[in-house]
Amino acid sequence: MRECCHLAALQKWHSAGEVFHFRGREIFYRDSYGALGSSDVVVLLHGFPTSRFDWNKIWEPLTQRFHRVIALDFLGFGFSDKPGPHRYSIFEQASVVGALVAHLGLSNQRVTLVSHDYGDTVALELLFRTDQNSTGHLNQD
Repeated sequence: MRECCHLAALQKWHSAGEVFHFRGREIFYRDSYGALGSSDVVVLLHGFPTSRFDWNKIWEPLTQRFHRVIALDFLGFGFSDKPGPHRYSIFEQASVVGALVAHLGLSNQRVTLVSHDYGDTVALELLFRTDQNSTGHLNQD
């Protein structure tokens, strides 16, 4: 019975998602609007070896706090493409996040990054790039 409920939650989660293209690959993400009167945007970076589904149980509370809640499946994870053979890297995953932010028109808007595990390393690369002003204009908290 529990497996059935988990499968239904996963199907619901999938149906709420969208796809954008990064270097010819499909990247799956979810973008929800929430709290009125807030302009805060949060981007959630998942761990290894999971997906954006990591955030499923706290998605609704986050939408009550933030104006916009965004999570993606990194390349090779969840519902995103899994090219093979492929040399995955933290640098590429950071570029995927930057491309998603640009795709959503948020390049010049301040965003809050929330991450754990594998996503922490991606967040550190994004912070380094912002500090070095090497790619884009991702404003982060």
